[in-house]
Amino acid sequence: MGRKDLLLLALIILINIGLKLPGLGHSSFDLDEAVHLWNAQKPLADIIARAANDPNPPLYNILISFWIKIFGVDEAPARWFSLLFSAFAAGGLFVFLRRNFGMRPALVAVAFFTLSAVQLKFAHNARPYTLMVFFMVCSYGLMLEALRRPTIGVLSGYALATALMLYAHPTSVFNLPAQGLFLLLHLKRDPASVLRSAVTLVVAFGAYVVWYLSIPYFEQENGTCLAPPTLPDAEVAIGQLLVSTDLHLFWLMVAVSVAAVALIIRFKEWDNGRLVVLGLLWTVVPFLGNFAFSHISAPIFQAKYVLSAQVGMTVLLAASLETFRGPWLRYGTIGALVAMMAGLLDWKVTSGEDWRAASAIVKADEGTRTATFISPWYQFQTFAYHYDRDLYRDPSITQPALAERRVFVTWSDIVEQGSGRPYFKRVHFIESQGGVLPQGTVLDSLRNHAMLVEEHHLEGINLYTFDLRIPPPVMHLGFDDLPDGTEILEGDREFSSVILFPMDLTFATDTTIFLSARVRSEGGLDQVFLSAAFINDGNYVANVQAGIGPSLISSNAWQTIRTEMRYERGRHGTSDLKAFVWNPSKRRVEVDELTVTTVRP
Repeated sequence: MGRKDLLLLALIILINIGLKLPGLGHSSFDLDEAVHLWNAQKPLADIIARAANDPNPPLYNILISFWIKIFGVDEAPARWFSLLFSAFAAGGLFVFLRRNFGMRPALVAVAFFTLSAVQLKFAHNARPYTLMVFFMVCSYGLMLEALRRPTIGVLSGYALATALMLYAHPTSVFNLPAQGLFLLLHLKRDPASVLRSAVTLVVAFGAYVVWYLSIPYFEQENGTCLAPPTLPDAEVAIGQLLVSTDLHLFWLMVAVSVAAVALIIRFKEWDNGRLVVLGLLWTVVPFLGNFAFSHISAPIFQAKYVLSAQVGMTVLLAASLETFRGPWLRYGTIGALVAMMAGLLDWKVTSGEDWRAASAIVKADEGTRTATFISPWYQFQTFAYHYDRDLYRDPSITQPALAERRVFVTWSDIVEQGSGRPYFKRVHFIESQGGVLPQGTVLDSLRNHAMLVEEHHLEGINLYTFDLRIPPPVMHLGFDDLPDGTEILEGDREFSSVILFPMDLTFATDTTIFLSARVRSEGGLDQVFLSAAFINDGNYVANVQAGIGPSLISSNAWQTIRTEMRYERGRHGTSDLKAFVWNPSKRRVEVDELTVTTVRP
């Protein structure tokens, strides 16, 4: 590379750093970030040993462990590592495109990569994805170099970069068939170079397979919360890669690529066609490979696992625009794409998991009669970082020290320490799987834990969720654990199970709340009421009550009681909503589907 190219390379890296630096510490650590960094604070031997029971290779955790020992474990310093590798990836993209295809496509591809909203997102994420992208770019670049001059040094570099790509994240393996197909297309032109490169690719894959076969994780039955993807799931993933829900940018990209193929065939511009083919394989094969694998073997399909396809898109676009014969058309399209991509940038990237706010709420309500339940068990690491940095920075004491402060990861601990007296007045239940699990599953989880609160005589539950729509569309208790699907109120039971959750956390605006419950009694219904109240510091601020009408008192069939109330944030902002069925006559009454439905204005 000449001096001009080196200056351009340095400028590209600096621009990427400068563009992606603002807002680096804006979002709180998400679940996976905190887990990576929590593990990375352990001794090196423990990091490697732990990787034996993890589907992810240990490369990122090893490298970031050295980084945080120098720069610290806080959000911005830890994310600098990802930011730098995103900038290095942009530089690597420039180097290999400039060397193999010219200055203009190199600069255009780098511009698209630099302005990619999804690349910005992962540059702000302390996880291995930008490390994977960097080694992936190096792998593709060294593959092209190996086709030009297959020396021992180049082939060794190609094998190393490819192996490191796989050790950064295993889903990058779908780039191997893309590279293999590209090599196959060059078989007639230079069979010796293609054969050497193909052998190198196999050697790199073998270096990863050695680790894959040596760890016990893949010998176990490991479930997943994901399901085989559908075509709508693929569309969602494309939108997430582009950070654009309307997919206009995607269809513009498709149109540009189709036009490029037509122009290559029409004018026989095979040199440009070679780069278009590379970009097409780099985009399509990893995406479809992951999609197919998720149906054939294990469902792992998510946008972050096909991130390499986004880099392929930038190469495909740059190559396609090179085929446009009119400068006005080429530069006009480039300008339109740059404007659309720049408009999608958000320097205050958020993961949607606001653990910082969750821990602040728990600390504000902390006391001897409050407890916090975090589910599933590994979320406590994320919570601990924002709750008490000292606990987080010493992984050997994190979980027991949290338990001493009434932060639990198993429900039995809460029951053992806080039920029956009653000891815990309130339980904060923190759920952060809404982005992965279906919303109905999360709501069922919240419902089940609300039932456990009542079952074990605790007073109430705060439901704090990150990924559900705000407010949750329905909160309900279905009483599905009894044989006939109902809860029976009799003897000294005067109240049904209670739904209790905080208005200021759940309802962002003034909201109409609809409540309903189904009830019946063999002897006819009498004095059965559906009640709801706003409670503030133990005082009833407002309440509504609906009972069975006179015409239904003698009926023993299922009857539905309905009522509604209005939440006004200015008046009720710090209140809790409590909903329950009340049976003051203490007769045998069956209750089914106590439901709270919220509707925004």
